[in-house]
Amino acid sequence: MWDYILEKYMVPIEGRKWVMSTINDLWRVHKSRMKDKHYYAYTTDARRWKNRPKTISEQQFRDLLNYWDLE
Repeated sequence: MWDYILEKYMVPIEGRKWVMSTINDLWRVHKSRMKDKHYYAYTTDARRWKNRPKTISEQQFRDLLNYWDLE
């Protein structure tokens, strides 16, 4: 991930910890919002499936629903 950041942006090595921490925080926020919007918002997997985000493949969403059901 760090190498990708360096390809796109000029970031001093001293900023690595902050950049990686920020990416981590934003990823957690994204996952939380995804679960709120596409899992907790619906009471059944059938309704969740009907309203699945089109940016996630069917197989990945199926796996995600199975994972969320285990929690």
